[in-house]
Amino acid sequence: MIVDFYFVRVFMRTRSTGEKGIGYFFGKRSEPPEYRFLVYPRKYDFEENIDIENDSYYTFLKKFDTIQARSVINYPDVVVSTKDFNNYLHLKISREGGRLFGAKIYKMIADGDKELLAVNFLDMFRDWARDVELRVSASLLSYEALTHLAASSVTLDEALKQALIRPDVKDLPEIYPLVDPTMGVTIDDFDVGDEIHFVILNPGKYKDKLRTLFPHHFDNEGNNIVPMTGILLSKEIVSPKNKEYMLIKVAFGSDMVAKCVISRNVKLMASKERLETKISTSTNPEEARQLPQITMEQRDVMVEKKYLRIEEVILAILISMAIVAVGVIFAYYIIR
Repeated sequence: MIVDFYFVRVFMRTRSTGEKGIGYFFGKRSEPPEYRFLVYPRKYDFEENIDIENDSYYTFLKKFDTIQARSVINYPDVVVSTKDFNNYLHLKISREGGRLFGAKIYKMIADGDKELLAVNFLDMFRDWARDVELRVSASLLSYEALTHLAASSVTLDEALKQALIRPDVKDLPEIYPLVDPTMGVTIDDFDVGDEIHFVILNPGKYKDKLRTLFPHHFDNEGNNIVPMTGILLSKEIVSPKNKEYMLIKVAFGSDMVAKCVISRNVKLMASKERLETKISTSTNPEEARQLPQITMEQRDVMVEKKYLRIEEVILAILISMAIVAVGVIFAYYIIR
């Protein structure tokens, strides 16, 4: 089975310039990479809390964002050196071609050629400093693996925990939308009635029913191994203290509804074509034909309900205005 993304963590050090750097390359095979580096004087130990070998994608990004924010505020010299180095990387990758660079890095990781990967980055950094020492760690990630990592990185406050045990969502299967860090959009960009792709994290009491309805989407242990498609029923901010997260409901199959608490910062897959391309690379071609769909009739009902709620609000406003008008007229005649 072909894995979708590559993730490379890099720590570098130079003797001649007295600098250190930490950063990453992330991308989908044959697509231009996302990359960010922080370059700083050797006297700082920004890397001390980062585990180059073992930190997962979201764990690494969270730590990286923290030290980058701290350096921007407190260390102007780091801001300058970081900007220069990232501009240097941009020039090197642009000359080679972003897609070619991504394809090359992906293949080295897929082939398990760690030495060639390290040599490639040494050559890449050589024009920056001749005596660069590198520590490189790389891994491949699927859409599903990234989705599970995103879900596990959610830290719920008390209000969000209480929302998950409300009577209307308590027994629903727990899902997480399929993440797409390179070309995705956030949950704010989805409207009620839109298609949304997801994996089931916890089917709850519906485990047997789901395996019966979608046999090609679960392994023998009941894990959802092929993404599913549904319709976004609702989204709401349930914690006034933490507006970063939303509670959403998704309809799928003929009569199923699922729940999820989702970060508003995570990029989610929005392209049906991108999902079908991902499914078509599976070793089981039957999976591509078994993607669960919402019928047009079901979609129309959901969208109709969405606009019905708007009409109800407008009607309520008009009724209120009419009541106020009658009151004003009545008061006018009494005063006369």
